[in-house]
Amino acid sequence: MTLRRRLYFAAGILVAIVSLLGLLLLRSVETTGVDQIDQQLRTALPVVISLDPPSKPPGLPQPSLSHVPDNNSRISAFYVAMISKGHRTVLFNPLNGGGASPQVPGVATIVGSKVIKISTVGSLSGSAQWRAVLISSPSQHRELVVAASLAQVDATANRLRLAVIVAGLVALAVLIAAAVWVVRLGLRPIADVTEAADAIAGGDRTRRVVGPEGGTEAAHLARAFNLMLDEQQSLESRLRQFVADASHELRTPVSVILGVTDLWRQGELRSGDARDDAMRRIGQSGAQMAGLVEDLLLLARLDEGRSLSSGLVDLSRLIDAVVEDA
Repeated sequence: MTLRRRLYFAAGILVAIVSLLGLLLLRSVETTGVDQIDQQLRTALPVVISLDPPSKPPGLPQPSLSHVPDNNSRISAFYVAMISKGHRTVLFNPLNGGGASPQVPGVATIVGSKVIKISTVGSLSGSAQWRAVLISSPSQHRELVVAASLAQVDATANRLRLAVIVAGLVALAVLIAAAVWVVRLGLRPIADVTEAADAIAGGDRTRRVVGPEGGTEAAHLARAFNLMLDEQQSLESRLRQFVADASHELRTPVSVILGVTDLWRQGELRSGDARDDAMRRIGQSGAQMAGLVEDLLLLARLDEGRSLSSGLVDLSRLIDAVVEDA
């Protein structure tokens, strides 16, 4: 997997984590709001039952109304209706209900039961949601519906959802901008270096990384790569020049040896002095070739890091030998 794909993969994981956290936050807020409404319903149920004495079976503890100031105000935020023989009579209608009425919960809570069954129901008209309790009194043959609107919880959840979406979009935009910035300034020079290396491996020795700017590590790598290629090309140029110079230097003694042997083959070196002079020149040319070989070995040793030694040279003898060879 390339570095760019790893970066995109990490960004995707980060987006997924942020989205999950946003969903958990929304779920937590909605759950907290519903729990608060359920607690308010449990607190209001005794007051609702106390306002309907005929619905209480014998033996149910009677709440003391003298200790509960203004019971109507305590349940004014709830929807309360009595259902008898299929007919619904609304006792209280909350202001935040918008005039809507909740549906009847499918599960009833018997009066006096310690377990209160609260359900989420819809409205008879509209899309509003309610948390409702159906209180059943078998002895009186009627039921009470007590419900609290979830409009405030839904409004809070919608505002939070909008805020999370906006924050998520902003974070995503920032993440995309950061990814583009990292790819262009951080990864693009690396891709350029890779392309240049492939081109050089294909035979294009003049290829370089174009435009390595900035102070990033990738830009520094690109500049170092260009410098390495320049040094390599300079080294190859010097090596080719050295081979050409060495070939030129070896050409002279080789030409002397070939010329002397050609003269001997043509019978021009019949006298003893001529043969002696020819042999001397062959010896000099051989010594010159041996010296060039030693110089090549010296250069090889210098490339290995050995120190350079200097000595005196008799230029007059060198010039005389060059003139005689010519």
